[in-house]
Amino acid sequence: MHRGRLFIALVSFYVGIGIWVGGLGVFALIAGVPFEVLSRDTAGVVNRLMLARLHVLEIAGAVLIGIALWLLNLRIRGWYWKAALVVFIAMVTLFGVYAGLLEPMMNAIARSVSFDSPTPETAAAIARFEGYHRLHVLLAGLTALLGVILLGWQTWLVTRLLETTPGQEGTARQDSGLTPTES
Repeated sequence: MHRGRLFIALVSFYVGIGIWVGGLGVFALIAGVPFEVLSRDTAGVVNRLMLARLHVLEIAGAVLIGIALWLLNLRIRGWYWKAALVVFIAMVTLFGVYAGLLEPMMNAIARSVSFDSPTPETAAAIARFEGYHRLHVLLAGLTALLGVILLGWQTWLVTRLLETTPGQEGTARQDSGLTPTES
C-alpha cells in the first residue's frame, strides 16, 4: 500500500473513531447535568438539542471511518480486514436504529406530555418513553463498545501490517492476508 494512502487512511480512521466514540462518551458523562439544575421538561429539551449536534458528529465520524476502511480494503485482502467492515456496518445500523427510529418516537412523546407534572392520563406515554429511553441508552452504549473493539482491532491489524522481521520480511503477513495485493 502506498504510504500516502496508508497515512490518509490511518488519520481518517483515528479521527473518525475519536469523534464518534469520544462524542458518545462525552455525552454519557454530561447528559445528566441539565437534570440537576433544570426542570425535567427543560432538561429534556437541552438534551434533545445536544443529541442533535452529537448525531452530526457521529455522522462525520462514520464518514471518516468509512473512507479509512475503504482505503485500507482497496488493496489489502484477507478476512482480517473484512471483519472491521462488519463491525462498522453494525455500528452504523445501531446508530440508524437509535437516532433514526427511537429518537423521533421519544421526541414525539416528550413534546406531548409534561414530565414535571405527570397526570394519570399521561402515565402510559411516560412509561413508553422510559422504555424507549432505556433501549436508546443500551444501543448507544453498544455502539460505543463496538467502536472501542473496532479501534483495538484496526490498531492490531495496522501494527501487524507495519512490523517487519529481518530475513522474513512480509512472509508471515502474506500468509495471514495482512499484506497488500497487487490488482
